[in-house]
Amino acid sequence: MSPIIENFEKSVNTLLLVSTLVATVTFAGAFTVPGGYNSPGKGFYIFVICDSIAMYSSIIAAVALIWAQLGDVTLLLDALHLAVPFLGVALSMMSMTFTAGLFLAVNKLR
Repeated sequence: MSPIIENFEKSVNTLLLVSTLVATVTFAGAFTVPGGYNSPGKGFYIFVICDSIAMYSSIIAAVALIWAQLGDVTLLLDALHLAVPFLGVALSMMSMTFTAGLFLAVNKLR
């Protein structure tokens, strides 16, 4: 096997780990909403929407990266081309979820 393909396989494993961690964190975040579920405001809706987008994007990336491990080089490259943008969206939305959650946690402080 060529060294280039081995590098792609290492990248797939690393990206799969990251996408799984993002899915885990965003799943947990959906059940531990800062400020509780009784604070329906703009920050709450931003939190829920960004968390959902992050979770589903990371799941799509993880599934694509699992397909990449089947051994076909063409499938590996196609899966990487699909997963990397979705993982970028997931990471961006996760950071927005953090910001919205922080706002919900401290917006009632004086």
